[in-house]
Amino acid sequence: MPGSSRRAAEIMNSRLAAPGPSPLRTRLDNGLELVLLHQPGLGRAAAALRIHAGSHDAPQAFPGLAHFLEHLVFLGSASFPLGQGLIPFVLAQGGDVNATTRERHTDFFFELPRSAFDGGLARLCDMIAAPSLALQSQEREREVLHAEFLAWTHADGRSALPLAASLPRNHPCARFHAGNRYSLPIRQPAFQAALHEHHRQFYRTGQKTLVLAGPQPLHELHWLAQRHAAQLGSAPLLRRASPPALFPLRNGLAPAPSDSELSLAFVLDSLPRDAELTLDFIAFWLAHEGPGSWFGHLRDAGIAERLNIKLSKVGERQAILQLDLQLACPPSADQPDAIALLFSWLEFFAGVQDKDALHDEYARVQLRQLETMRPLALARHWLCNDRQWPGSGRKMLAALPAVLAQLQPAQLVHLRGGHPRAASSPAPQHWQLPPTNRFLGEERWPDVAPDQPPHPGGLQLAPEPPSPSGQGALFLRWRAASARPTQHRLFAMLRTKLAAMIDEARQAGLEIRLTHLQTDWEIAFIGIARVIPSALQAALEQLEVMPTPPSVSSRARQSSGILIQQMFYRLDQGAEADCEPFSAEALESAWDDFWRSANWDGLAFGLDARTQAQVVAQTRALPGRAFGPLPSNGRNPAELPWTRFETADPQHALLLFCAQPGEDTLTEAIWRALAQLIEPAFFQRMRTELQLGYGVLSGYRRVGGRPGILFGLQSPSTPPEELRRFIEQFLADFPGFLSKLKPLTLRNGIAQLGTQFDDPRQAAEQQWQACKSGQALGLQHLRDAMSLLSTTDLLHGLEDLRQARNEWICMASSKPVEGVPSRG
Repeated sequence: MPGSSRRAAEIMNSRLAAPGPSPLRTRLDNGLELVLLHQPGLGRAAAALRIHAGSHDAPQAFPGLAHFLEHLVFLGSASFPLGQGLIPFVLAQGGDVNATTRERHTDFFFELPRSAFDGGLARLCDMIAAPSLALQSQEREREVLHAEFLAWTHADGRSALPLAASLPRNHPCARFHAGNRYSLPIRQPAFQAALHEHHRQFYRTGQKTLVLAGPQPLHELHWLAQRHAAQLGSAPLLRRASPPALFPLRNGLAPAPSDSELSLAFVLDSLPRDAELTLDFIAFWLAHEGPGSWFGHLRDAGIAERLNIKLSKVGERQAILQLDLQLACPPSADQPDAIALLFSWLEFFAGVQDKDALHDEYARVQLRQLETMRPLALARHWLCNDRQWPGSGRKMLAALPAVLAQLQPAQLVHLRGGHPRAASSPAPQHWQLPPTNRFLGEERWPDVAPDQPPHPGGLQLAPEPPSPSGQGALFLRWRAASARPTQHRLFAMLRTKLAAMIDEARQAGLEIRLTHLQTDWEIAFIGIARVIPSALQAALEQLEVMPTPPSVSSRARQSSGILIQQMFYRLDQGAEADCEPFSAEALESAWDDFWRSANWDGLAFGLDARTQAQVVAQTRALPGRAFGPLPSNGRNPAELPWTRFETADPQHALLLFCAQPGEDTLTEAIWRALAQLIEPAFFQRMRTELQLGYGVLSGYRRVGGRPGILFGLQSPSTPPEELRRFIEQFLADFPGFLSKLKPLTLRNGIAQLGTQFDDPRQAAEQQWQACKSGQALGLQHLRDAMSLLSTTDLLHGLEDLRQARNEWICMASSKPVEGVPSRG
């Protein structure tokens, strides 16, 4: 790399000191706004580019044009033709890449190993500056866009239509913007002129913000930006006309029916300038699961089990705040009204006197979240022009009264689900502010000698040293002596009981994940290592007493999103039936029997000596008997070759899981390498060439505790049996690709594959799976095995995959042809 320029030196000298990762904002000579973030603890680097124009800026004559252009720029550019662009490059390196078009902006983003970051940034800038926009590519991609439109129409359209019908007709939010086969007449000269004009007008530096985040020094990040962004066309910031008012609202459509969801939207106009941060602040407290909170009350009362909050900025001082609740049971007349409770809580929140305390807690959580974000999440976080350092300013509090004044019934649109009721006052609630997060403070544990007494036999200690980022993990697993029908119900009750604590730990940078597989109950603590002892202690206290059975029967947990996302969630979580009713006496007896008969094992990963000593001491108090490592569970007897996913969605979808034949280190290395090589080629074949549909996925996954390669396809017209044949044909043709692979290309690809374990979370997950399958601990074993792989090894592994059809598991949107064992 050439020597640092004077500008790079100025950057180094001018960076303001701040607690935690503080970004530097600057502007290149061509007008590009640049945000740089150096964070040594990151294992990878990420880029996020925002075009300050979105679906509302497209010509009204061609709805979806902005979204269509977002797709097209990936399909070849001046220096990187189709097949060599950003998506295949990133997938081949084991990275992440995506893009999104919103109302007022379009974002492109990727994450790569540091060694490949230069190549990714070169492709991103080239495709933005000089996309080919070939007519043949447009024809193919329009079909993909149409498939995406159909996929999301059933998943999201039920909420979008009532909202659009409630807004003034002259506002862009009341119009169709997704784009489909009929709104994009690519053969019309007027459309082509509009497409090229949209690119010329908005894809210039004055309309862009680029964020680079990674372990590189600031001067290196700045040099990379200068090197690749110089080709971006220069133009000043374009002042866009303000949209019309969002009021008065119209009498729109009735809410879309649903007994599993409740969706609401606040329509907000004439907001204060700092309202976006203020709305994020309000959303934080709305979603809080602590005692006395709105959502915490809904969860504890058995009304709802999940809340998703989406903020859409639809104008300079306009926004839509959408609340999507997944209901725990169908709404009934005798159930508390979630909407009335919402307004009761908002009234309480507006009356809180000590807003500074609210802000301080919010800022503490935001700081901790920044500490644990992956590079891609960090880059997207700092992409917002007006996002300030969370703990530095109080402008949001000044804007709070004006924003809260708009969260009123007159500005609420009921989008989906629930039973509309006459306005009524809810039963009085004792709302309160949740206590401060106990996991954010510095815990003072008594000193424990690291070596005395010996740690329990069930707990293994990974040999890897603590991560520089301070992240680590603890995995604990209990296995019952035998399977009992009550275990599903007890586990669901435990998950509900721990929900508030899990949310509190998440705020403090620690993910707590509960898994139930056959007779095993598993709790994983992954994230900031110093939080693990406190969270473990809190969890152990909850395990001492059986959770209280809910007053109403809960149902199987569901997932939102398009069909293939819902299916992946079900496959990943397992087929979870609605909980059967049991008496309180039967549940209590089963609870005691489980802990009395259970054996446990576990793994501690990446903990410093003091934290590890504390965790070891705590595990001596675990219920059950230490027994480790527990033998492998083997195949889940509930798995069948073909499972039907019940859905009303008219789309077709298939998930095909090819189970790995063994769990030794060499086999894992071969299958991981195969999965990485397959992913870009599978995407290219299924989506770009065959245009089967919008939803395409493949990768190395675990299903039901077993490792393997997962393929997924969603199509508007191709049935699952035919989708499976396309996958089989792809696998039959893939040996030809492997045989032509140059040794240097293979070596480079495998080297990049090993970098995924630079992420402490992925490294910890791999070591826990190695522990459960009886492999020797230590990532170096897997790295060594991968470094020795040859093309011959991969061809043998591919043949094993193709021949082991009896180990294949399908989940599909319809029943199979006759003769294939199935469930559903």
